[in-house]
Amino acid sequence: MFSEWYLFSLYHFLTNNEYIIIDEYYYVFVTDIGSVTLMIVLPNGISKLIFINTFYIPILKTNLISLNILYCRDALVKSLKKGLIISKDSNNLFLAIFSSLTSTLY
Repeated sequence: MFSEWYLFSLYHFLTNNEYIIIDEYYYVFVTDIGSVTLMIVLPNGISKLIFINTFYIPILKTNLISLNILYCRDALVKSLKKGLIISKDSNNLFLAIFSSLTSTLY
């Protein structure tokens, strides 16, 4: 789910009222569906991740990527005591360190 329109490389307008449910109470409507390509600059080159069937939801405050989708794109997720590392082809793509015991990662 992405909230930033410019990240989409291909999209389709939805004509039905498709939505997701957040916290069992909030119905959030999906505006469009499409593909997002992320180019990640690494010390020894560039890694490209393509996400298809990605929901465009403009009212989200942040972009959300499912860990399962990352697994399907051959990325590895290593859980740490205070965070996690997402890597692909032996390159770290993302590192999240929790600053306190109440930190949450979405």
